[in-house]
Amino acid sequence: MSSLTDKHSRGRTVARRESFDKQAAEWLRAAIIEGEYPPGQRLTEASLADDAQVSRSTMRTALLYLAAEGLVVQAAYSGWKVTELSASDAREVYTLRSALDGLAAQLAAQAMTPASADQLHERLASLLEAAREHPSTRQLAEADMAFHSCIVDLANNRRLRDHYDRITGAVLLYVHATNVRASIETIIDEHTAIYQALRQGDPELSRRLAETHVLTYGADLEAELALAQSTTE
Repeated sequence: MSSLTDKHSRGRTVARRESFDKQAAEWLRAAIIEGEYPPGQRLTEASLADDAQVSRSTMRTALLYLAAEGLVVQAAYSGWKVTELSASDAREVYTLRSALDGLAAQLAAQAMTPASADQLHERLASLLEAAREHPSTRQLAEADMAFHSCIVDLANNRRLRDHYDRITGAVLLYVHATNVRASIETIIDEHTAIYQALRQGDPELSRRLAETHVLTYGADLEAELALAQSTTE
């Protein structure tokens, strides 16, 4: 993985420290989600700073950002570690995400316009294409997240967006680090139903479908993790 300096600092000077701290957080978030630093791995500010070619103080701030998102935790006597996956944590993450997705769908349906429906349909088309052509790849996860993120945008609620962004990293960590996948038919049917409810401007149906969609996946994920934990105990 290229260093943060390679990616962001060629011919540029970051004008504000806060901006650079956030770029370091983005670099580390991507590295964790992509599995370069897997769940449970110990992390030190010094080694991460070397990897990213930034100062230790910048990396320390980046770690604090990610701790707030639930991607890393402070480990006694050894600095930090990537959050370990567990059935109980998955339940918490997906219970929260279902509530956020449900609220976003309700608000988006209430404010739905033909232009908004067209925008969401573009995301749906990309998702369905990814489901058919890349059923078990990163493209599918990205298309899925883009569809749901579009609904959050259409809800037009800044605080909802803030909370959604804060949990997105944890959601992606579970998606990329596990083998839980819905069937292609389920992906197509559930997302199409959510889109149709939103296009029709039905707030309650939109909320219910969005919540059920997320909770069903979360339950499957929780079951797989519980099984994995039972075999290692």
